[in-house]
Amino acid sequence: MPPITKLRSLQINPGNLWVGDGDPDTAMGGGDVHIEGTLEVDGALNLDGAISVGAGLDIGATTTGINFSGDMTTGISMPTALSATDAILIAGANADAIHISGANTSTALHISGDQAIGILYDVDGSATDGIKFDIDTSMVLTRGIYFTGLGTATTALSIDVDGTTAISVGSVFSGVDMIVLNGTASGYGIEISGTCTTADLILQNGATINNGAAGSLTITEDSITLVAAGASKLIFGGITDWGTGATGTLIDGTGYDWVSQTVGRVNANLNSTAAAAAYHALSVTVSQTSSNSVFGTWTELYFSNSVSMAAADNAAAVWAQMEGGTTVSAPTTAGDFMTAVYANVKMGATFTTGASSVVNGVRVKGEISTTTISHAGRLAAFECLTASGDQPWDYGLYVADSTIGIFVGACTTGVHLSGAMTTGIDIDASSSGADANYYGIDADVTQGSVAGGAYLSRGNLTGVRSTCWGIGNIDHVYAMRSDAAMVMAANTEVNQHYAGLFSASVSGAFTFTLHDGHVGLQANASVDSGVTDVTGGLVAALFTNTSDVQKAITSIVYGIYVKAGGYTDFGQSIQVESNNLTAGLRVQATDSAVLPIGLQLSTSTGTITKQIEFTGGNGIYTGSGDPNGNLSAEDGSIYLRTGTANSATVVYACSGTTSWAAV
Repeated sequence: MPPITKLRSLQINPGNLWVGDGDPDTAMGGGDVHIEGTLEVDGALNLDGAISVGAGLDIGATTTGINFSGDMTTGISMPTALSATDAILIAGANADAIHISGANTSTALHISGDQAIGILYDVDGSATDGIKFDIDTSMVLTRGIYFTGLGTATTALSIDVDGTTAISVGSVFSGVDMIVLNGTASGYGIEISGTCTTADLILQNGATINNGAAGSLTITEDSITLVAAGASKLIFGGITDWGTGATGTLIDGTGYDWVSQTVGRVNANLNSTAAAAAYHALSVTVSQTSSNSVFGTWTELYFSNSVSMAAADNAAAVWAQMEGGTTVSAPTTAGDFMTAVYANVKMGATFTTGASSVVNGVRVKGEISTTTISHAGRLAAFECLTASGDQPWDYGLYVADSTIGIFVGACTTGVHLSGAMTTGIDIDASSSGADANYYGIDADVTQGSVAGGAYLSRGNLTGVRSTCWGIGNIDHVYAMRSDAAMVMAANTEVNQHYAGLFSASVSGAFTFTLHDGHVGLQANASVDSGVTDVTGGLVAALFTNTSDVQKAITSIVYGIYVKAGGYTDFGQSIQVESNNLTAGLRVQATDSAVLPIGLQLSTSTGTITKQIEFTGGNGIYTGSGDPNGNLSAEDGSIYLRTGTANSATVVYACSGTTSWAAV
């Protein structure tokens, strides 16, 4: 035996340790211990290997009887050869007989072997709940009891015991559906074959029967009897099928002209806000992810085979008529109405639309095949008519409270006005006074794609085109008239007050090739060669008139004002392209007018180097100093000197480019 040290008080190496004279059941193999009597350990007992218990395992009073602190495949294992009345017996009065508090990755309780009964709840005394699920507020339980697998269950849930209520959904429940049956059954969804004293099925608190599947709800009884203390009513929440087109109710003109008739009567003052002969409602309670449509009411007029309508016949999928008797008074309160058809779009506080969303009060869609149509009449999505001799409509179309009153998308012609009328379009737009831009007409034409071919064959883009055709004696003919009128109610300040603003702009880092011009405003006056003569008045491509400035004002008044800035070559240019012109520029005083200055060249802070240039390049210069040695000019130019006392040297003539001689 080795000596006793601090770390190893007793060490037997090699050999085994026997305590008592008993024989071990397992052969000793070296390094083993056999104790015939009792082994008492007051401290912790650490076993690295397995433990085999021949008799019972008795654990006294302690906080935790058996604690598994390491990873393992199986905590407690009962061999398959073991036969016991109860593999685990818990006979004490515990708060929880079995408490599973860990977060298990698969299942908390797993039964995988063949069983006669999976779980047997056999209580001789009374119990409040057989199986109870206590759902915490932070927990979401997908399914309380879930039957799944590829096997077959003869009866998934069977209740064969006497009681008050077999299945109860308490008042705390506020989910979407209390009971959902969405499987496939060869028999019935719900079969009631037992004897019920009061009724087989009772619906209370306004409950309804709704078939949400694609099929129909079939009632095989010959009749439905409604018994109620008040007004009985039959509400169809699913599909009501009165028969297919081949076997439906026959309408041949000999009897009633309708399949079903709903007639109501209001013979007293209404107690509610609305009354209707028929009410149709469709409630959508879940989000839709498939390409389906939902309609509150679906009405269809279907022409089958080859049919024709006679000359005096009418056809409509929906006929709406508001008809009055001898004396009818319309409501006079603002916002009230009388209308044959009323469409209302009403949404809650949160309503979201996307870039491709379409929300309409009324939507008309045409699906008329262009391959088989023989069209010589009028196809109109909307038509407003008045019977001959009756009161005409005040408005054919009245739009109020809209961001855009009328929007016209892709059409050959956006708006076409045709027929006798005093005013084609009358726009009376008023601003709210806010800091924003307001337009009577805002015309934007955008080229969809770059056209190909020669530039002269690519068509034209015109924002607004106005053509006025006159045929005889008339006072004025204006293809377009634009007035900017300011009727002041007080001293007023504006930045710009223009009757018209025309601007031509080019942008983009590319070369812009012009074959005619890039012009902010082009004015043309044409006289056809077949015209005999034009007499009186004047013919002008552009006419400006300031005669309506009826008093002297502080601001400067111009007949034409040209503001040349940026990279301007010419402030004004007159291109003479015909020998028929008398003068390129004419200044004429008429009606005994006195014109102080015919042509004025002046500066405020800038300078004009050459006042006038002639066709040879020579021109007229002005200045206050001696031009010799100071001014280079063209041969034959004239220099007018101002601010000198020598009257003999006021005018100079240029000889060469720098020699100036007094005239």
